[in-house]
Amino acid sequence: MSLLHPMLLLGMLLVGLPIVIHLIHRKRAVRRPFPPIEFLLRSNKRLARRLKVKQLLLLLFRVALFLLLPFALTQPFLLGQAGNQTESRYPLAVVFVLDDSASMARLIDGATLFERARHRLLTDLSELKSQDQTALVLAHSPPSAPVDRLQQDHRRVRAALEALTGPTPLSTDLPAALALARDIHALSDLPARRTVLLTDNAHHGWSDSAIPPEELAGLGEVEIIDLSGQDREQTPSNVAIVDGGYRDARSGGEGSYDLWARIRNHGDRSIDGIGLDLWLDEAPAGRLLVDLPPGGETVAEFSVGIPNGGLHRARFQLVEPDPPLEQDNRYFLTLHLDRQVTALLVNGDPRQIPYRDELYYLERALSTGLEDPSGVSSTVVGWEGLNHPFTDFDVVVLANVPALPRGQVAQLAQFIREGGGLLLTMGDRVRPEVYNALFADLLPKPLRSLRQLCQRRDPDAGLLATRLGRIDTSHPVFQVFDLPGGESLQSINVCSYLLLEPSAAGAVQTLAYYGDGGPALVEHEVGTGRVALWTTTVDRDWTDLPIRTAYLPMMRRLVRHLARRGSIESDSQAVVGQWRTINLEAQNPERVSITDPAGGRHVLAPEAQGPTSLRFVPPLAGHYQISLLIAGVERQFEELMFSANLDPAETDPSLAESELVRSFLAAAATGAPDDPGVSSLPQRRISLWPAVLLLFALVLCLELAMAIRRRQYVRIREWLGSWRWVSRPGHRTRLRHTKPGGRI
Repeated sequence: MSLLHPMLLLGMLLVGLPIVIHLIHRKRAVRRPFPPIEFLLRSNKRLARRLKVKQLLLLLFRVALFLLLPFALTQPFLLGQAGNQTESRYPLAVVFVLDDSASMARLIDGATLFERARHRLLTDLSELKSQDQTALVLAHSPPSAPVDRLQQDHRRVRAALEALTGPTPLSTDLPAALALARDIHALSDLPARRTVLLTDNAHHGWSDSAIPPEELAGLGEVEIIDLSGQDREQTPSNVAIVDGGYRDARSGGEGSYDLWARIRNHGDRSIDGIGLDLWLDEAPAGRLLVDLPPGGETVAEFSVGIPNGGLHRARFQLVEPDPPLEQDNRYFLTLHLDRQVTALLVNGDPRQIPYRDELYYLERALSTGLEDPSGVSSTVVGWEGLNHPFTDFDVVVLANVPALPRGQVAQLAQFIREGGGLLLTMGDRVRPEVYNALFADLLPKPLRSLRQLCQRRDPDAGLLATRLGRIDTSHPVFQVFDLPGGESLQSINVCSYLLLEPSAAGAVQTLAYYGDGGPALVEHEVGTGRVALWTTTVDRDWTDLPIRTAYLPMMRRLVRHLARRGSIESDSQAVVGQWRTINLEAQNPERVSITDPAGGRHVLAPEAQGPTSLRFVPPLAGHYQISLLIAGVERQFEELMFSANLDPAETDPSLAESELVRSFLAAAATGAPDDPGVSSLPQRRISLWPAVLLLFALVLCLELAMAIRRRQYVRIREWLGSWRWVSRPGHRTRLRHTKPGGRI
């Protein structure tokens, strides 16, 4: 028990006052023998004992009065368990964090987890005191705050909750949402802080976050309300399509394609004969029955014929009765079947030993894989007997080619002016004077001479060789290297390269430089086509780039860029809620309009003379259309269209490990050492002084009742009985007091 005003206990010292009065008024009888009244004294012994008890009770009541009144004025109270009860306590700052990610659409007993969370939150909101401050954070990725300031108007939080129509198709980031709640708490002047997180407590919501636990210090008390209804010993069940794609059919004629979907079983029981439907351009294209092992996955494959090529939209649909999560039973694909790039690779230095061949590494980098197709179909020929028409291809690669007949050079120039692409790579068989004479109209810059820094097998090659220095990461070829992990491009060693003659700035663009300042990759346009010059080799004679991880994406993107293809098949797929780069190439539009699956329109305005790409976050799963406004005319660009799907992590309902969650909660409860404003929720205060005052009033009434003498009771009774109701003719009946003797 505690006291608000302990100094008032000094008033209890007055308890001696009634004791002194009692002792003063105590009558001491003088004992004198008087026989006539001896018999009266004996008869009054019982009455004397009764009077003595009365005096003791009066003393007890009067002492209690002087004890209870000061004690009540100190306002005593008890501390109960912590909670949000509306008992007497300090005002509280509460930030509600609601998980509205895709996994919260899971159905349990006919209601989604999101509906349960919203109902629970509204109930907790109604139990808060009017002086408590509240705010609301939504835990999708990245998190947002519909009510981003703590305030006493609880109606704003209630209105924001009622405005939510359901969970979003976005992924979740619970630590990031708690970090946003921490920032909201930092703006409050209330010392008592509380954070309530309502979530399904999925593992990916904690483990996939980039927020470390130590960044959550200052949240105060964090309460996690797990709505999943699962025990950690149970294995949750869910079947989902987590990936999909397409490729040229391994068997069949032209226009045949294989469309595949990866289906994962998150449960611990096998599933036999689940149906998978394929819809192509909103028409049914087939059904397969799939068997799924416990906790495993399988790849289902459809073979379809699409002879016309072009742009097509596909959708996989699981036929699952009563699915716990319906959104992950769909997967969307955008098929760009006319975007296959054909490349003619001209080998200038063929070898009998495969790995020493000039095109050994390039051919394999451009080859089509099973699940990550490059979209490049290559044909390899020798430079001596070259008789293929250039117009049958999109890009021509001259790899260390000594020379070509002038007639073929003229055909090549015409091919480029009409929109073709050319990639020139250097080597020991290239003579600058020959190239300057033959390809004068095609070279971005004239060749000067060979710069040899060391031999490839030199023991000190790592010290003598140069590396790539400045790179234009805004260019479509190198955009991917501006992401984490792109540093591998700067780590390559170049032992030799060809120097270039200087030229006037303008049409020629240098995309990459070596560390010593020499140009590595230059590009310019000839007519409507593009020509790129790589000043070193594409094999291992002059550089170790072919054995670096950067080689494959760089060469694929370079060939597709020369063919004026904006992106490859893997680029036509996006994840809901995650940034997607829209490569505008050289279109220079005035406006970009994106139509989402629900018909909503998103307008983006590129910067004048700015980057050749825009970033966009798809809000829904489905197919997206893109239109560009160029020179006042708006038209759709099929090659830029894409589809977005649910984050595969949201399909996994497994719960987070207890240790992982505890590490975040322990850090959240920790405040800055010198910050007195951070404290956990105070205990509930139960006031005792109203009950003490009631007891004081009751004792006072008892004391007054016992202090009145018997004859006073008689007088009061006689006085009350002297009032009569009197009725006279012509007058109303009135209550009148009678005089002694009964007269009025």
